[in-house]
Amino acid sequence: MASLSQTVVKLAQTHQISALNISGGEPMEQAVSLKAALTIIRHQGIHDILVYTGFWAKDLLERHDWLPDLVSALVDGPYEARNPSPEIFRGSTNQNLWLFDSTLASLYQTWSRQTKRQAQILALKCQIRLLGVLGPHDYEPVAAAIDQLASPPRDVSTGIDG
Repeated sequence: MASLSQTVVKLAQTHQISALNISGGEPMEQAVSLKAALTIIRHQGIHDILVYTGFWAKDLLERHDWLPDLVSALVDGPYEARNPSPEIFRGSTNQNLWLFDSTLASLYQTWSRQTKRQAQILALKCQIRLLGVLGPHDYEPVAAAIDQLASPPRDVSTGIDG
């Protein structure tokens, strides 16, 4: 069985992926495994790596000094539903974007000014994969994807523009 990092590298090579976002669950609760995976992924040529965490960067950097070497950017802070952010990279206004790779500054600067969220729902046989930052308007398409899974099996890809 292939490791997660091997799978990511294979997908990146097959589909010419040059960037990776890591979120959900809490990546930093598995910091040792995350560091090992990111070391392999970076070595294989994926250099734009964005990590989302509910922890504060200041606290993380005190414990994990390797972060700036393996992560291009970090969005820190817990999500607060009562303080939604219009920016696509933040779920709530209390979250911050930390840029560790200055060569990506113009890309992240442009990206951080965008306010149109995009998400993608993939319904594949017995699985649903949600990719991107989902907003409240995305729940109906998610329900539709679940309904499609109840139908005879087939692969469906649905793009959402929010």
